[in-house]
Amino acid sequence: MKISFQLIAFVLVFYAGSFTRADEASSAHITIETGTPLATIQEAIDQVHAQGGGVVMLKSGEYTLDRELSFSGKQNVTLLGEDGAILKAAPQQMEVTSEDAEIGATRLVLDKPTDISGGIQIEIHCPGRKVVPPNGKSFYAPYVMAQVDHHDANILHLSKPLKYPVPKGSKMIAVFNGIVVKDEAKNILIQNVVIDMNRDAWPVVPKNHTFHCAIIAQGNYSYETGPTAPPVEGLRIVGCKIKNTHHRGIGFYSVIHSGVYESQIENTAAEGIDFDHFSYHCEAVGNTLADCHNIELNDASHCLVARNQITRPAVGIVVWQYCNLPGLNERNLILNNEIIDSKSDGISLRQGSSHNTVQGNVVKNSAKTGILVEGENNLIVRNIVSGSKNEEVMLRGKGNVHLP
Repeated sequence: MKISFQLIAFVLVFYAGSFTRADEASSAHITIETGTPLATIQEAIDQVHAQGGGVVMLKSGEYTLDRELSFSGKQNVTLLGEDGAILKAAPQQMEVTSEDAEIGATRLVLDKPTDISGGIQIEIHCPGRKVVPPNGKSFYAPYVMAQVDHHDANILHLSKPLKYPVPKGSKMIAVFNGIVVKDEAKNILIQNVVIDMNRDAWPVVPKNHTFHCAIIAQGNYSYETGPTAPPVEGLRIVGCKIKNTHHRGIGFYSVIHSGVYESQIENTAAEGIDFDHFSYHCEAVGNTLADCHNIELNDASHCLVARNQITRPAVGIVVWQYCNLPGLNERNLILNNEIIDSKSDGISLRQGSSHNTVQGNVVKNSAKTGILVEGENNLIVRNIVSGSKNEEVMLRGKGNVHLP
């Protein structure tokens, strides 16, 4: 994968005031040889962070993801891949409970011996917590989450007591993402790495949509009040290839001043790039997406989506509201993207989006509307839209302006 000099220069200039580059913060540099276990790669990341920052380099070859690779709480760390460095998810682990487990239980009895190891999260397919979204239409999550402490033959010992009962015969799967960035992490660079989540080897789709993603970055927040701790800041994903996820390719939740640049995202069953709840000043620039759901901005503001090529999406680019808080879904720039053969709308600004600018985009052959605007006070300027089954540009909300 070749990264343009102009893009790297742009990224460094953009962030120059907000972080110290990892390779300037420390001389720490660890090279990882092909086939090294993930636990050893994690130790290298932890060591570089402890030394004040630096680079972990993956030599060309394949490395097995049998759990997530964590940058949570880390600062000034770069994960750099040589051409051909691939992180590939191990095949799915599935089990079935052979006994009922009540609330407060600390173990699960399975119908056969298991090798699910300590630290792995499991998703148990039975009714779990009651979910009350902002629209007030409550439902019960179709899963219970737990974490394994250790296993003993056919018994899984849990890190914490169960919060919900698990009936006999419940199916469970071990779940993880490729790379996770949480807990006030800052100034993380992931560059030139292939992350293959190996979807064909995961026959049971996780019901929790925040698992089986390639990269998840998440600060702490609540739907009612917004961020509850400092967000993830200064995460850059540059020149990577993301593929074969059951859910998101790249997801940001409560992340600021971060971005995805000149990366390839393909074959994701959900969003290719997702700037989600309380993500501000984030960028998706110069990426190519194929056979992904979309680029999504959900409760994100002041973000830039520019010069991306999106082919065969469910919806090309969508801005929409989930949380009922002010200042969300506002002042995003959607500029000079190319969206081809969308299975629905090409660009969709849904109710709750306002003061966004959609300019210079090329939208071809959308199965529904080329550009659909249901929010208010948005600016639609000099886009080229052709071949839409419905209208090329449709304005439904108040105060929107369309300048052909």
